[in-house]
Amino acid sequence: MHRTPLLLLLLLIAPGEPVQAQVPAALESVASNPGTIEIQALVSKADALIVQNQYEEAMQLLGEAWALSGQGQAPGLARNILNTLATLCYNTGQLESATRYFQELVSLDEASGDQQGLSVSLFNLAHALASQQLFVDADRHFRRSLRLSQELGDISGAAFTLKALGVNAQATGILPQAETLLLSALEAFTSLHDETQQSAVLRHLGDLKLEAHHPQAAVEYYLQAVPVLAKLAFNSALLRTYRGLSSAYEQLGQYDKALVAQREYTELMQFDLEQQSQEGTQRMQAEFETRRYADTNASLNNVRKEQDLQLQASRQLVELQYLALGLGTGILGLILLMLYRSRQTARRMHMLASTDELTGLLNRRAILEKAREEWLRTHRFQRSFSCLMFDIDHFKSINDNHGHAAGDEVLKATSALLKNLLRQTDYVGRIGGEEFLVLTPETDGTQALILAERIRVAIQNAAIPAIGVRKLTVSIGIAGLREETSLEQLIRNADQALYVAKDSGRNRCITWQEHIQHEQQQLLHAAYA
Repeated sequence: MHRTPLLLLLLLIAPGEPVQAQVPAALESVASNPGTIEIQALVSKADALIVQNQYEEAMQLLGEAWALSGQGQAPGLARNILNTLATLCYNTGQLESATRYFQELVSLDEASGDQQGLSVSLFNLAHALASQQLFVDADRHFRRSLRLSQELGDISGAAFTLKALGVNAQATGILPQAETLLLSALEAFTSLHDETQQSAVLRHLGDLKLEAHHPQAAVEYYLQAVPVLAKLAFNSALLRTYRGLSSAYEQLGQYDKALVAQREYTELMQFDLEQQSQEGTQRMQAEFETRRYADTNASLNNVRKEQDLQLQASRQLVELQYLALGLGTGILGLILLMLYRSRQTARRMHMLASTDELTGLLNRRAILEKAREEWLRTHRFQRSFSCLMFDIDHFKSINDNHGHAAGDEVLKATSALLKNLLRQTDYVGRIGGEEFLVLTPETDGTQALILAERIRVAIQNAAIPAIGVRKLTVSIGIAGLREETSLEQLIRNADQALYVAKDSGRNRCITWQEHIQHEQQQLLHAAYA
């Protein structure tokens, strides 16, 4: 599915409470002016529509409010209205309109002398231009924003802008410049102790090295990012880092990825320990031969001394043998310890490579591998098999209105519900941002529809504190094995059924067969029309 990229550092105007419960402070300051009553009403209605995710209607009302505020009716509200309009346009893919509104914001900030606001407006304008692949213009505004942030001593703003400049330079193919900018951003985020952005910059550096055909350097950057991402729990950045690691290892021909690397590390450590052991044994043997030669020379002068020296040499030999035995035992124990740690690390890396860090479910690659196994088993034994593809409705608005932390909690809560609802023989994996795939062996299409409906109702009835009283819903597409000739076709049928569920109003379950019947009815209707 197509995913709309998120805009960073936009000055979002969070939708307020209903007008009856709360009036925005900016409106209170102008409520006594009769000329602002109409603007106040328009903004309040727009806020209510934003809460309901009705963005087009909200933008229409805000456009009317902006036109009135531009006539001098409410100059105090003008900038907030314009900023909300620009942000809504960007997030709904209306990039040209967003660019125009951000340019007007820049003009307002320049006229008012608000340097901090100007820095942010320039940053947002540059992002809108970069999204339209107008990289040269974007670079110019990013650099102006960077200068303002540096003059204001805004280290965080400068760090984000350096990162954006690096990504912009990478998009234009200026890789050395992109690397320099990203390294500067990494240094700034390190000074701010912002581990989240450090890992993001490391991932971009890995992507850059991969694009420059330096897979080994890419692996090094990715591996630096992995511990930070694992420590901070980010569902959506760790998935990208592993994807980059996979590509880099594939270019290097290291198909078993981290397990092979760890085994190579263990073999090198074992070789080094064996070298040290061999050198120590050789030194001890040389010392023993030297002493024995001295004993032999002394025996020419005195038989008694020779006997004493031989006895002493024998005792020393026993001591050396015990020493060598102890050293060998220690080396063997160290090798066993390294092998144990190697296996532990390999198991952890295998788990990280197959598990989605945020939800604990199977990741995309692992669930598709399970799907292939079940597909083969189903065909071998002629059994039933179905798959469910489902997507959380309006997930983007949850991130926009409640924050990405709330979005993460929604994903975790959904995953926990799935684990409790599914059988031990079923499999579930997260294959995208808010998209999940469920495999149901020994289950025909009718049984799969019953299961899907149970999942839909359970999620709809779930209380998730992170999003308040808002109800969470999902759309589910179901495909039961019928005449499909490949696993890909079966999953594609479920995905198309999901699209139909989305287009039909969301919060529903649609089977592939229902989708076919719907298309046939449309064709018949068109034929008789």
